[in-house]
Amino acid sequence: EVGIDPEMLGHIFENLLEDNKDKGAFYTPKEIVQYMCRQSVIQYLKTHEPSDQYADAIEQLINDGVVSPILQSKSIATRFIQLLKEVKVCDPAIGSGAFPMGILYVLYHAIHHLHSHAEPHGNFDSTQTKRDIIQNNIFGVDIEQGAVDIARLRFWLALVVDADKPQPLPNLDYKITCGNSLLSRYPIDAPIENVFVEYNKGKKEDEKMSLAKYKELVSDYTNTSNHQTKELFRKTIEDIKCAFKTELSKQFKERLAKLRGKVIMLEGPTLFGERTKAEKAELKKLKEKLKALEKEQDDTNSNKLYEEGNAFEWRFQFPQLLDDKGQFTGFDIVIGNPPYGVSIKGEYRKAVVDIHGNVPDYEIYYYFIERARNLICSHGLLSYIIPNTWLFNTYAFNYRMQILENWNLIEVLDCTKFPIFESATVRNTIVTWTKSLNTDIGYRRTSDALSFDSLVSTPRIK
Repeated sequence: EVGIDPEMLGHIFENLLEDNKDKGAFYTPKEIVQYMCRQSVIQYLKTHEPSDQYADAIEQLINDGVVSPILQSKSIATRFIQLLKEVKVCDPAIGSGAFPMGILYVLYHAIHHLHSHAEPHGNFDSTQTKRDIIQNNIFGVDIEQGAVDIARLRFWLALVVDADKPQPLPNLDYKITCGNSLLSRYPIDAPIENVFVEYNKGKKEDEKMSLAKYKELVSDYTNTSNHQTKELFRKTIEDIKCAFKTELSKQFKERLAKLRGKVIMLEGPTLFGERTKAEKAELKKLKEKLKALEKEQDDTNSNKLYEEGNAFEWRFQFPQLLDDKGQFTGFDIVIGNPPYGVSIKGEYRKAVVDIHGNVPDYEIYYYFIERARNLICSHGLLSYIIPNTWLFNTYAFNYRMQILENWNLIEVLDCTKFPIFESATVRNTIVTWTKSLNTDIGYRRTSDALSFDSLVSTPRIK
């Protein structure tokens, strides 16, 4: 018997870690988590099955657990199960794991309901289904090791509850990981074709690694129970991550050397005496670019924020998100309750701004919005619960316009009339956005105190 409910761990996380609220972390109520997780999966399925004929059936499946007649044929049920098994979901500020746990149960119940139609004579394996979801669909990062440990424990308990007999628990080191989601030393789109050339130097033929083998290795690690094999896998994974770092550092140096070469060439003597106005302008531009790049290198090398265990390299940690060419494909859903009530300051602000560009410097959750945009796939979905101040604060006006340019707003649910978090001083909005733009917008509000006029002042939005 399990003597502790996985839900209880969220309350333990909130109440025992005294400094959580100072860092902008709040425990999200179960009802809010459930709503956001269901809406995210609904929108994901609608994106992949855009025909309106399935819209109501998708909502009934996810919200009510009802399989409509339109979904009951074997081929349709199988197709929807496959979509549910393929979705990639990440919480970049996982905390105690409430949102990934919510996603786990939404996917689990939907697959369970469809299973009897997809495989009328097949048995449904509850524990294995949950293990598959944890292994293939869910990813999470948090800056606090304590939060990561609690999130992993919640997933373990979720498996223990259904198991008929004790089974080895999965290794979640490379699924739910400690790190700073906002900081990366290397760009997410840097080419990695030579990474395994670097790793394979001096290796025997049977020891050589490819991207496909690396992805398989990380996946196999999750279910490895033998301690010696686990340590071997872990060492190999860490060695490959070192090769990633070596190769990407080399790329940066080559880029720097190439730029220096161009500057030296333009500074050298010419056959025709005085340089043209265009050449002088080009030289000035290249010098400024070189100076900025050298400063970036110095700042990165000297900045303790990038030390091991802090900056988070998404492609090193989550190779399942890489295609066959090593390109980061992105998550289908980024969901969560990012920290807020905390300002970005000092060296940390400088490092984060370098990555995320022109974002207001008042609130950390703006940067989590920008990070989500980098992380989701071309038609990916963002679902965050954030303060409602972004809707009307004067300093956020330009950022509101930027949001309208970069996101398609599916829903902005204004929760001004009721406090979602007892200990928070702000009211919240639940936002559901996609990366793609169109002219439709949904806006639901629970308060008459807030005007949405300034937000929809662009002709792109109806």
